[in-house]
Amino acid sequence: MTTKLSGVVAAHIVAVNAFDTDAIVATFAEDAYVNDNRREINGANAIRRFVAKEFVGDRVTMEVREVLDHYGDTVVRARCDGTYDKTNLPDELIMSSYFSVLAPAYIEVGDLDMFRDESISYAQQLARAGVTIELHVHPGAPHGFERLAPGSNLAQRAMGDRARAVLSF
Repeated sequence: MTTKLSGVVAAHIVAVNAFDTDAIVATFAEDAYVNDNRREINGANAIRRFVAKEFVGDRVTMEVREVLDHYGDTVVRARCDGTYDKTNLPDELIMSSYFSVLAPAYIEVGDLDMFRDESISYAQQLARAGVTIELHVHPGAPHGFERLAPGSNLAQRAMGDRARAVLSF
């Protein structure tokens, strides 16, 4: 299934073509790994060194030819060029890059909930990783508020928000 280039994957392609090491690395999670020609590069610091040398250093550009959704992963087929050694490579090098991107997230927590701080922190971490996040913090609401007062305006609104979010993802 062909899909449109968007989100963190689109930002990655733009950053590669701008030769911007910081912007490229920002498209990876802190604990990400890259598998490049059977080499695994683990973690943000190792990825930064890899990107600086083999993407920015070799002036790699990516001209997107096709974007596919493959069981939740995004596959980008792109014509790659740059100043790297092209010995024994075809004149037109088309490479496939596989991106695993977390699905959008809906997080809801009461302001009096014992998990409030953790929920907010988790939402912030997901957002920094480029995940689309919808966070609701309900003032004055304890943990399980929708079960304590299922007929309340807040519980009804929260249930409606959940249903809308699930249907939109």
